[in-house]
Amino acid sequence: LPENITGCTVPAAPTNLSLTNPGSSSELYTSWNKPPGKRDHYHVTLYSLSTQGRIQVQTLSPDALNITWTHLEAGSKFAVQVTAVKGSLEASSINVTQWTYPLAPVNLTLSSP
Repeated sequence: LPENITGCTVPAAPTNLSLTNPGSSSELYTSWNKPPGKRDHYHVTLYSLSTQGRIQVQTLSPDALNITWTHLEAGSKFAVQVTAVKGSLEASSINVTQWTYPLAPVNLTLSSP
């Protein structure tokens, strides 16, 4: 009897990735276009470029097209990458970067000499 062999093609990478600041010192918004074909899920990774480390990884459904990151450090630069996953195969988007707004000064005083 012939053997049945099954396989899986590499998923297409997400396109038009964006990382935007909605006017916040602690939030960033990530969105992307759905690639053609099928995938099991997305891994979305947020990196802090200020501290040189990966800070958050989220696993999202295959139909997800965005995520809002919260509780981020003010005045910091971040990068995000979205990876489509099908079985053990992956295809990653390019990285894009964005800053959170710095905090405004507080307790300012003005005195004359």
